[in-house]
Amino acid sequence: MPIFLNHVYDSTSVKTLQHYGQIVLSERFAKYDYGPTLNHKKYGTPRPPLYDFSKIKVKIAQFLGRNDVLCTAENGLRLQELLKPEYRCGVTVIADPRWHHLNFINHRDAESLLAIPVLNKIKAYEAGGC
Repeated sequence: MPIFLNHVYDSTSVKTLQHYGQIVLSERFAKYDYGPTLNHKKYGTPRPPLYDFSKIKVKIAQFLGRNDVLCTAENGLRLQELLKPEYRCGVTVIADPRWHHLNFINHRDAESLLAIPVLNKIKAYEAGGC
């Protein structure tokens, strides 16, 4: 586990972490905030615009953990509400109440708790459902 934790953020940029922090602090799911001057140049407004979920044209299924502080179940449900109804494929809360963000890549029971439900969701999608 210590080796894993030393490398878990290797593929995450500082800008990505800053953007996540901006979203949390502002409580707005908006594009990256460069500050008023650069925002105006990039976006045409002093504040970064919100993401336009009406442009999403693919079905989205979400898998969430009850103990995930980085992406809470509440926020996952908020995302579903922002999607057009025809693209909502539901929210699956992982059965283990201790499941958190890192468990999506390293949990010993990930096959039964996550992989099999994901594969079932894909099969349902291929059959014309969600």
